[in-house]
Amino acid sequence: MSLLLFICRKVSKIISNREELDTFVLTSRVKIWMFLIIRKKGDVMSKVGSSKRMASTLAVSVLLSLSLAGGAYADSATDIAPGALTTPPPVEMNLNSSFNLLANKYLINYYSTISKVNSTQVSLNGFTGAGQAVDTIGINFVLQRWTGSAWIDTGSAYENGSNKTSLSGIKNFSVQAGYYYRGKTIHWINENGTYEEATYYTNSILAEQ
Repeated sequence: MSLLLFICRKVSKIISNREELDTFVLTSRVKIWMFLIIRKKGDVMSKVGSSKRMASTLAVSVLLSLSLAGGAYADSATDIAPGALTTPPPVEMNLNSSFNLLANKYLINYYSTISKVNSTQVSLNGFTGAGQAVDTIGINFVLQRWTGSAWIDTGSAYENGSNKTSLSGIKNFSVQAGYYYRGKTIHWINENGTYEEATYYTNSILAEQ
């Protein structure tokens, strides 16, 4: 783990702007997604002697992308922003999802985003991907509000389907101006009695008039 932390610090210094970071994150997620699909289909690449090294490399790549996306650009300011009723929340890092991604048999990709609809609503957009058509697949959406010291749930919704390889969903939620909000999404798959799930946190946004 100390090696991973060392690599994270080094890469965070090398990648100095947002465009480079976004490219790095996208590339890392594509690498791990393609690797899992290849492994699922029994490609010869998964049978060669270097497969363990490949998996380790991809794991590090995803760990870096998730940690950087979640924390490299954290706002260290403690002052209350104009229009806000609380100080900004800490940035959530989705580090645990990288381990789950490699361990899963069916759930191979998942993410969510939050965006502003208007002054009283925000939208959560989620995606769950499987390596094959599965019995059931779903997304549980939870909207959370920052109180100034903790996140609390303020709304929930869900989306599910059957005999699908992927599922997307968009849910709108009402918000109060002056508070920070984020999305918490639980992505799950049930295939032939095997249940897999993973949790993802979006960035936070300030609801403004």
